[in-house]
Amino acid sequence: MFVTVLTALMIASCGKEETKPTYEVVFKSAKTTDCTACLYVLLPEYDKVQLLDSVKPQAGVYRFHGSIGDAAEAFVRLKGDTIAYSFVLTDNRITIVADSSLYRIYGSRSNDRLTRLLSQKIVNREYCRKINQSYLRLVADSTLTRTDEDSLKNLFDVEQRRFSKFVVSELSRDVADYPVMSRLALRLFYTDLLLEDRDSLMKIVKREE
Repeated sequence: MFVTVLTALMIASCGKEETKPTYEVVFKSAKTTDCTACLYVLLPEYDKVQLLDSVKPQAGVYRFHGSIGDAAEAFVRLKGDTIAYSFVLTDNRITIVADSSLYRIYGSRSNDRLTRLLSQKIVNREYCRKINQSYLRLVADSTLTRTDEDSLKNLFDVEQRRFSKFVVSELSRDVADYPVMSRLALRLFYTDLLLEDRDSLMKIVKREE
């Protein structure tokens, strides 16, 4: 009886050891055609990227499967396209939905936080685009005055400052709980940040590495 129980426990133990967490990344894009999509992971210690998988779409959806272990910075790219859809890769189901202006990531809190930042980037970009349109319209009509130009420039600067401070505030709060996401976001929004915000944020993120 003892031998039978022991054998059963050993079999159960072996079964548990063979089972390891896996990921499934589902990528849906308005650009989806028959082209191949590639999944890459960043290797920060070597400053390189590694190709994990490449797949063709099935019913208009790309699906990647594998195991990553620790959370990692990753991105999906369609062959022939220059856009990299960056996200935090973890061993669970992650869904990326991309359209013409924005992509959203579902499946983990770190990616929820990243999506919030990406959404605000769209708001920032649209606001600045409208300012630029107003400027070009006044130039085309030959009605641009120095007052108009200064006012539009001020609106642009205020919006850039708002977005920069928003990113710093969000990442300063998130970096302890989501260090990989914070490192990824810093890279994504680096050129959108004011110089002083870049320096302070880099110090904060590096402390958590």
